[in-house]
Amino acid sequence: MDMELNERVTETVIRLLADVLPGGMDLTPQSSLREHGLDSISAVRVWFELQREFSLDLPVEKLGECANPAQLAACVIEELDGAPEGGPHGEPREGHSQPT
Repeated sequence: MDMELNERVTETVIRLLADVLPGGMDLTPQSSLREHGLDSISAVRVWFELQREFSLDLPVEKLGECANPAQLAACVIEELDGAPEGGPHGEPREGHSQPT
């Protein structure tokens, strides 16, 4: 797995979670999402933001199976790896260039 991609996705996932969760400001990759306030409403908000940020259709059920941001980032990377050729590349929208 591309370590740089993993780090970028993990950082982006943590940022999205921090924006949505009431206890999200002190999130680490191993933080419990439930303890930080992830419920069904915030899960849908996170799901929507992940779709928008990464241009992928992550099944919302997968989000509920993730106990922490690191697991959620791994799910995003798994979905990105399965994206069709020429489809979404998983780059966060904030000016990161696509690796060659």
